Amino acid sequence: MIGKDFDKIEWNVAGFHFLEPNALVGDVCLFLLSMYLYKRMNQFDPSHFNTYWKRFYLFFGIGFLMGGFGHFLFHYWGVPGKYASWFIGMVATLQIELAFISDWKNEQQLQRLRKLAYLKFLVFCLIECYVLYTTDLSIDQSKGLKIPSLDSAIGLIFSLGFLARIYHKQRSVAFRYFNWALFIMIPIAFIIELKINLHPYFDRNDFSHVLLGISLLIYFQGIRKVSMRTA
Repeated sequence: MIGKDFDKIEWNVAGFHFLEPNALVGDVCLFLLSMYLYKRMNQFDPSHFNTYWKRFYLFFGIGFLMGGFGHFLFHYWGVPGKYASWFIGMVATLQIELAFISDWKNEQQLQRLRKLAYLKFLVFCLIECYVLYTTDLSIDQSKGLKIPSLDSAIGLIFSLGFLARIYHKQRSVAFRYFNWALFIMIPIAFIIELKINLHPYFDRNDFSHVLLGISLLIYFQGIRKVSMRTA
């Protein structure tokens, strides 16, 4: 189904009313994959680059776990049950930005880039708070996700696209993995906006989760190759 969504799947178990169990399954899978890669990060040297990436996997995993339960327990938590995952997602994006900025060689420029990253994060958090306070998200929950999505798009294009390309040319081909990861994620925007749903149990969100999972693995491969370069 393209252009509209299937009806949300509902489960009634022992008097409890659950929503979108497929979303919970997909989000838990991403959480488990993130925690696995978070633990695997211990094999690398504790450079700033690797430390920020390790934090990314932690926040990314927690954010998706919270998001899964936000879907599943929507009848109990309501729209506010999704707020935590939206903000944690922006924290995760910030870690990727800081990871790439930390590898910039000019210290003065590095400090400026770091301040800009934190400023962007703060501004988007404040805008998100304004949206949550002034918008009736019970009518359209997607409006609450637009600001975190824009924040992620800007941060990932800058880090995985722009900076990774510079590092690829100047230092090591290992950074090409991050360009590939960004390329893998580009279709997600079209899948979500065009509402490309393959099956009621595998909707546009589940489709995007598969691509995100692949990206997590490509990130790790890139981190591993970069760490071998600097070892």
